[in-house]
Amino acid sequence: MNEPAPNDVMIIGIDCAAQAKNVGLAKARWSPQGITVEEARNGHPRECIGSTVAGWAKSCRDRRLPVLLALDAPLGWPDPLSSTLSSHRAGAQVIETAPALFRRMTDYNIKERLGKMPLAVGADRIAWVTVATLKMLQVVRLRLGEAIPLAWSKHLTDASAIEVYPAATKLAHAMAVPAGVAPCEFLADELASRKIRLDRAIDLCTKKKDVSDALICLVAADDFLHGRSVA
Repeated sequence: MNEPAPNDVMIIGIDCAAQAKNVGLAKARWSPQGITVEEARNGHPRECIGSTVAGWAKSCRDRRLPVLLALDAPLGWPDPLSSTLSSHRAGAQVIETAPALFRRMTDYNIKERLGKMPLAVGADRIAWVTVATLKMLQVVRLRLGEAIPLAWSKHLTDASAIEVYPAATKLAHAMAVPAGVAPCEFLADELASRKIRLDRAIDLCTKKKDVSDALICLVAADDFLHGRSVA
């Protein structure tokens, strides 16, 4: 087997969810020349998503290939929320405003740049997704025996993760489905225009939206690795 080139990266896009059956997964091989998607599917109801991701990642780490996890979920809470709740007692006044407690600077940045406000990390459903994602990430860490920090530079050597937001990625790339065009056909054309090649066994028209969003996570990862993202 040929050793991977130094600029090759395994990217795994994950449309995160609180239940495994609603998770979208996409595994791909990245290079500056393009991306080859090897697998794209939904999670199974009883699947341990962390174990699956760890298995994919380990096969790459064993070959000294960097791995980047592109996770569609908030990965942290605003600082004021932590400091407020740690000292709060039931019934006592809360000094901070609700936006300060539940919205992050990155949320406001996306709103300013693209006109779309992400869901507040303190909201019911998205908070459950965040907790599930952080638990999944810990499983991957334990299985790989690696820290998997958040990546802030495109120069990767180990396994790392980034938080992505497919809705913002689609806005940034003007990926709006035209009237009369099937979403799966539009997505296939959009991916091809960005040098993202799908394995022949992957039929987008049979996939759920979760899988489509996982593929958009790969687009966001590509932006990051090309240095087009804003930290």
